[in-house]
Amino acid sequence: PETTDFEYLKLIINLKAETASDAYWHMVCRNTADDTFDTGSTDYRFQTIYGYSNSAGGGDAGNHDIDGSAYIRFIEGFAGDGSDDFETFHLELDMFHTVGTAKFPRFNFRTGAEKRHTDNYHYFCSGGSAMCTSAIGLDQIKFLKSDGGEFTNQGYTLYKVIK
Repeated sequence: PETTDFEYLKLIINLKAETASDAYWHMVCRNTADDTFDTGSTDYRFQTIYGYSNSAGGGDAGNHDIDGSAYIRFIEGFAGDGSDDFETFHLELDMFHTVGTAKFPRFNFRTGAEKRHTDNYHYFCSGGSAMCTSAIGLDQIKFLKSDGGEFTNQGYTLYKVIK
């Protein structure tokens, strides 16, 4: 939305990979100043904490790129192949400062459990945050797999959280 009658936006989305590949879920943002998606090597910063498990055990770890990246990565584990519901990506994404250019757009997120396609590892993100590295007006976001592989949107809901 181009209005400012909300505190932040909440997006809940489910994505299903169409092929098995060693790829991560990423996001980029479109800058209203030039109507292009920012993909420069330092356009974003992100940090996550995630859990993982397999038949032998599990643990938790973090992933980040606080020096700058060409994308926002949501979880360190490879995407599933969509062969069943456990191999799909569930994301809850809160988006702040998306209108105007007074502040850097910021994001808080968490993901559901997803089994990667190559073995019995399962990943989930207990929390993460990201930001654009400049104050841009943001009018679109784009999700992608890091390898360019195809995926489908299995449904989403966008909420305006009112002030």
